Amino acid sequence: MMEKIIYWVREDPSAIRCGVPALPGQQNTSSLAVPMMLLCLVDQMETMDPNMAAKYAEIADWSVKQVLAHIQVLHLSALLTLISK
Repeated sequence: MMEKIIYWVREDPSAIRCGVPALPGQQNTSSLAVPMMLLCLVDQMETMDPNMAAKYAEIADWSVKQVLAHIQVLHLSALLTLISK
């Protein structure tokens, strides 16, 4: 199941859109929630079985990079943004 979730997040998110089609002219965006939830799942997998840490290390790194892409530091205050892909 985890492989299917990773595929939906990184390759083809159409299956998790719940049948809601994109509007004409709508730009692709990157939601902050998606990599945060994937990182949470990886953490739970590693908690249940520490041997999973190596298997999902690359996914965890990717998730952290996606989360960090949403953070801009401006005058020592963090500002969350919606990043266009």
